[in-house]
Amino acid sequence: MSGYDIGISGLNVAQRAIELIGNNIANAGTDGYHRQELKIVPVEFDTATGNLIMSGPRIQGVRRLIASLLEGEITRQQPTMGQLEQELRALQSVENAFGVMGTGGLSTALGKFFGSLSKLAAEPTFSARRQE
Repeated sequence: MSGYDIGISGLNVAQRAIELIGNNIANAGTDGYHRQELKIVPVEFDTATGNLIMSGPRIQGVRRLIASLLEGEITRQQPTMGQLEQELRALQSVENAFGVMGTGGLSTALGKFFGSLSKLAAEPTFSARRQE
């Protein structure tokens, strides 16, 4: 094998490594994606003669890197996350319902109610206050 073949082999491995790095960067924010890395094997030995075979680097495989502790914790927390998402949706619907009451929301409506109640307490016989 000539020196050119070794160089071409190295360039091919480097090209594949750059493609894999680009894939890792592009999918870094994707849920469930696991980073990948190349298993690159350098020159090989001939076991029969003990001579060095100048084949250049080659890709032995692609390995997916998974943090098993982190994956287990994510799996363990899924039920809690589902419950919290349900509670959030319920609270958001309650918040939306209270925000619809007039221009000032619930706080303004309650303020007006208690203000009218105070005026009624000051003048309980006044019929207009009772209507209000």
